[in-house]
Amino acid sequence: IDATSTQNNYIEKLYIGENVNINSLLFSDSKKLNTVEVYGIGVIPDGAFREINTLEKVIIGNNITQIGERAFQNDTGITSITIPGNVKLIGMHAFGSCTSLENLILEEGVEKIGQMAFYYSGLKNNLTLPSTLTQIDHLAFSNTGITSLNSLSNSLKFTGEGFSKCTELENVYLKNAIMTTSNTFGGDTKLKSVKIDGGIIYDSAFSYCPNLETLELNNVTKIGQTLFSTCNLTSLTLPSNHVDIEAYAFAGCTKLESLIIPDATIGTGAFNNSESLSSLEVDKADSIGSYSFSFSKVSNFKVPSNTTYLSNSIFAYSDTLTTLEFADTSNWYEGNTLLDVSNPTINATNYKAAADAWEKKDY
Repeated sequence: IDATSTQNNYIEKLYIGENVNINSLLFSDSKKLNTVEVYGIGVIPDGAFREINTLEKVIIGNNITQIGERAFQNDTGITSITIPGNVKLIGMHAFGSCTSLENLILEEGVEKIGQMAFYYSGLKNNLTLPSTLTQIDHLAFSNTGITSLNSLSNSLKFTGEGFSKCTELENVYLKNAIMTTSNTFGGDTKLKSVKIDGGIIYDSAFSYCPNLETLELNNVTKIGQTLFSTCNLTSLTLPSNHVDIEAYAFAGCTKLESLIIPDATIGTGAFNNSESLSSLEVDKADSIGSYSFSFSKVSNFKVPSNTTYLSNSIFAYSDTLTTLEFADTSNWYEGNTLLDVSNPTINATNYKAAADAWEKKDY
């Protein structure tokens, strides 16, 4: 079927059989097209059905392996779509600006969702990602109205701000997630609960999520810089495995009151300005960076036996720390202003280092 002979036509219902090859821009700008059933060979071409405001119903057959770029872009009448598992790739802008598209089903077999594929679409309610999905590109679901995200993927890579500014999103579950850029969920202002089972999370992936209260991380190996900074966390569960908590990862979580760290490398300012933190237990930490727990309300702290490096000013601007214990008396710790605090009455026990290596400062 040739594009030039069918553009701007007045067909209302279109059925494309299994053995039909279709070309790019096939029916874009049609005036009355309402229903499309595509069973043709291979790929729905780039722009094939874009800018058709009358199109409401789309059925994609089992022979389609790819939906091209802008294939259904700005088709404002489509309300729901099912992507069968034979479709491996959903192209860039494929359903972008489909403002009435509220319901999306991604069947097992779908592997990659391209840049801005559903950007500014009308998606609502729960979105489930299949176990076969391996990659979500930049802004793929950004500015949509989904309220809950459940990923079944066994290994899912986010290459950009895939779910940024989803201002109705409240709950997220991911497993084996790799977030390589910032703001993956940035600006999701209603996000309340996140659970991640496995993966690596890079810098600022959840920035500007002021209502995030509950966070559970299991089998995660890296928590990037400023990843959850300024979130209003009240509950934080960290993985039992060793995890790198990078600089200022949880800085400014002012409502977090208690924290258990099973095994970590704790970066500079990791929990800086956690002004409500009063209960702190660190089981293992090979290194604790400066200002890690500054401004906290912790009164007792025990340095783990496996710790080999303590930076300076770990409890800077904290006036509540009264008891400090070093679990291993054989360690010699770095730093001239090891744990700067304003309280001059700290009882430091089992500390091998010379007295002048412990400098108390009154701020």
